[in-house]
Amino acid sequence: LPVDVVVEAIGLRPSLQVKQLQLVRFDDSNRILVESTTGQTSAANVFAGGDAVRGLDLVVRAVGDGQRGCRGHRRSAGRGGAAMRDLSIEMCGVRFLNPVMLSSSPVSNTGEMIGRAFDAGFGGVAYKTIGKGDVKIIHPSPRMAGYAYGSKKLVGLQNVEQISDRPLDHNLADIRYLKRNWPDHVVIASIMGFSNDEWRDLAAACQDAGADMLELNFSCPHMTVEGSGMKVGQAFDLVEQFSATVKAVVQIPVLAKMTPNVTDITEPALSAKAGGADGLAAINTVSAL
Repeated sequence: LPVDVVVEAIGLRPSLQVKQLQLVRFDDSNRILVESTTGQTSAANVFAGGDAVRGLDLVVRAVGDGQRGCRGHRRSAGRGGAAMRDLSIEMCGVRFLNPVMLSSSPVSNTGEMIGRAFDAGFGGVAYKTIGKGDVKIIHPSPRMAGYAYGSKKLVGLQNVEQISDRPLDHNLADIRYLKRNWPDHVVIASIMGFSNDEWRDLAAACQDAGADMLELNFSCPHMTVEGSGMKVGQAFDLVEQFSATVKAVVQIPVLAKMTPNVTDITEPALSAKAGGADGLAAINTVSAL
């Protein structure tokens, strides 16, 4: 995009170079001052949010700040300002409002959680991986822990997260709820079966519930059930077989989620393609030593 200044916005505060530009006003903590309802800074047509305004805070609030700034910019454009940018993208024939999505993880475990993220500005979600429920999923607690190295925080993250432990009908109801209330937001249903029949049934059920796309979880390294998750992603014949099984029963696009814990990730990727997958999702957790 043609721009005059690029501001790196990841971190606890704006860089000194930004302050030296003297474009906007700062508070005593070197955070950018903004108008609370629009994100408007002291400079005309310049909006800010996220860590540069709040200090250390949540990603979802930063996305909400971006949405707030877009609304403010749109109002400004109506008074003669620049036209607002269209952030929409298309992937596998599906239109996304913007390319910012919730991953298939604990933050996408329920429709209520995802709905709040949609309201804050996320364009879509890869729903927490769904199983059929025949295999009981037991989550240990706590199941996530951060690693620090000296003064460096969170240099690594240990987790033993598995697929959803919620009943299948509850998850399908939440997918219907999301598509009913946020029809323009993309819902990708992530699924994991333990047999051909389970892959087929889960795929058909999620499509019937209104999912826009499917993600086939061939990549979770933490499943306590042998022959699932990453173990499938490392057995390339199964990647092709299960991809073909799903493609035979659905019309929506299918993504195969790759594990990085192989010698050459192109091998399972080509197997997924041979099975008919429309795209790839890369990657799941990298196993450490």
